[in-house]
Amino acid sequence: MIEKVNPIILTDNETGKKYTLDFDRATVKRIERNGFALADCERFPSLYEDLFYFSFLKNHEREVTRKKTDALLESLGGIADAPEGLFPRLVDLYVQTFKTLDDEKNVRVTVEL
Repeated sequence: MIEKVNPIILTDNETGKKYTLDFDRATVKRIERNGFALADCERFPSLYEDLFYFSFLKNHEREVTRKKTDALLESLGGIADAPEGLFPRLVDLYVQTFKTLDDEKNVRVTVEL
């Protein structure tokens, strides 16, 4: 059994607002429609900015803009100086959800040809 990866909790110390960073199937599909491919992150580290932004959308889409997430990331030191483990954990959260895309939960329709 694969161990569950817990979401990341980020607190904006200026406002006290807590953000839960995580993915669901809709946000994984959305980031991929925008051209994100995990394999490209090694060649283009700036793609981690996209991963960071999209991790907010599952729980905070209506309240967080890209400008806000970019500012939060910058306050963490940007991609280069972000807290150790932040981006590997985001990748784990993304992969955990990505693996569910082919699950056949609650299939309501059967097709016979």
